[in-house]
Amino acid sequence: MLESSSQGFIRQSMVDKTLERNGVNIGILGYNWVGVDKFPCADNWTAQSRDSLVNYTWNRDSVADARKRKNPASRNSNVIRDIRSLRKVVDFLVLSAHWGFEFVHSPPYGVMVEDKTFLEAGADLIIGHHPHVIQGVEIYQGKHVFYSMGNFVLDMHSQKTRRSVILKYTLKPAGHSDYQFMPVVIDSTYRPRRVDEKPAESIQHILTDSSATIRAAWNDKRLLHDDTIYQKHERQYSLNKLRHVVDHFAAIAKNPRILLLIVEKTLNAAKLIANRLQGKKVRW
Repeated sequence: MLESSSQGFIRQSMVDKTLERNGVNIGILGYNWVGVDKFPCADNWTAQSRDSLVNYTWNRDSVADARKRKNPASRNSNVIRDIRSLRKVVDFLVLSAHWGFEFVHSPPYGVMVEDKTFLEAGADLIIGHHPHVIQGVEIYQGKHVFYSMGNFVLDMHSQKTRRSVILKYTLKPAGHSDYQFMPVVIDSTYRPRRVDEKPAESIQHILTDSSATIRAAWNDKRLLHDDTIYQKHERQYSLNKLRHVVDHFAAIAKNPRILLLIVEKTLNAAKLIANRLQGKKVRW
């Protein structure tokens, strides 16, 4: 059984901590790197990393600072310890990672720095999520990192957030593995469905292009520089928020109480603008 400590990191109790399939013991660890939930009880249900190298709240370490660290794993000491402990008692270890920036098809450079330390510590497979769009695949030391599968069931309007994939990952003898993607789209009822040839080609193109960018990043780190990714992220967020503002005003005629919501959001926006004027990177 996997439990969360008072510090919010998964600890192992050595009882019922694995899945067994066809004689293979599989361990699964999951972490959240996207800030710390404001609800005190959250630590009882999810492992929340508080010492991450890449702090995915907007007061994160700079990429330059991350590159200068001699030991990137030191900022994930609890995560590394969990991986090493569980790896001793399983045949295959999966790490589920809630990380990265939303709505961009490439991970930040810092994410790529971190995931190598997890694989080196003993993780065999990393499956990422949070960006809400598809991101590519990387192989490191023969192990796969799937940075983002896209959405599955979520009511987002943007077409790019409606493209997704289902991953089929097959373990084979002698440590070999294989995988396949099933392209899906989120339909008008916000349910995933398999797609025909044309949308499938579009999804495959996104995967191929993103994977190529990830491979090239080690020769030209500017491709995945956090500030560049952040700027793309902010442009997408700004467009989405503008559309939401228009939608709110358009709905007033049907529901006048939306005016109260608009006032509340206006006050919140004023606070965020004040933070930005102070030089802070904050999410709208």
